[in-house]
Parts: sequence; structure tokens; C-alpha cells
Amino acid sequence: MSDDFIVLMLSTDCNRDGAEQVTPVLQRAGYKEVHLAHSPGPLYAYHDEVPGWMHADMWILPLDAKLAMIYPPWCDYETIRRLDAIGYELIECPRDEIELYPTNAITIEPRRVIMNATAQKTRRLLEKHDVEVIAVEYDEVHKYGGGIRCNTMQLIRDKGPTIFS
Repeated sequence: MSDDFIVLMLSTDCNRDGAEQVTPVLQRAGYKEVHLAHSPGPLYAYHDEVPGWMHADMWILPLDAKLAMIYPPWCDYETIRRLDAIGYELIECPRDEIELYPTNAITIEPRRVIMNATAQKTRRLLEKHDVEVIAVEYDEVHKYGGGIRCNTMQLIRDKGPTIFS
């Protein structure tokens, strides 16, 4: 989310023991808060309608210090409350475009993202919030269930915004 605040999601990919192991490492790296988000499921099987249950980058996209886009149905309410409490402005991803994974974009600098070109409604919404969208054709990759960030992961970047400094 910023250079001093990270959302770590408990899910099938990270249980509480794993979070407890990685949290001190993140704190030593400079994170002042490691917020634990909670996955909305599953019980036993994968559910096509909720692909956001494994990774937080499927439902939250940091855009700038205290500005993010979220898809609330895949996010737990305590995370929304925490983001609000520390002053985040939250933009809600359009429901009819979530299958285009616009929240799984790459923020390359504050208010500048690389995002799937077919998410036109989301692009217009972000541009209304002064976020520059670099649109790339990416539909074929969605067939396996991933988005742009799934392919690139995190970028090593210059020092960015902080929340608690």
C-alpha cells in the first residue's frame, strides 16, 4: 500500500502461522503496520465467482498515499474500516468489470497504473480521480485467471509514499 503499510491476507496461500513468521521480516524492512486481511472463502473447492479469495491484489489496488481502489465483495469489512480509519479514500471497482481484473493492475508511480485496456468503465473512473491509466491488451491472459500483477508481481521502485511518517 505504501512504503510503511502493507496488507497481508490470510487465505489458502497464507495461514496465521505464515503471517506470524513473515511479519517480523516486514517490520525489519520498514513496515510500521502489517494489516491482516481475511479471505472470504473457500471451504473445500475453488469458486469461479470469487477468485479474489487467494491474493489481496485481486481486490485492492494502491493508487497513491491514502488512495486505493477496492472490490468490496472480496474484501473483509475490518480491512475497509482500517483503511477508512487511517484516512484512505476508497474507489469502488465497478462490479460489471471485475472479471477483467482491473484491481490486479500495476502502480508504477503514484496515480499512474498499467491496467487491462478492456476495463473502460474502471479506466474512466480512475481518470476522474486524476489517475493516469496506461492501458494494455490483456484479455488472453485472463483465461487462466490472472491479471497483469499476477504476471509481473511487485516492482522494485524508488522510495514511495508513506502513511505513518
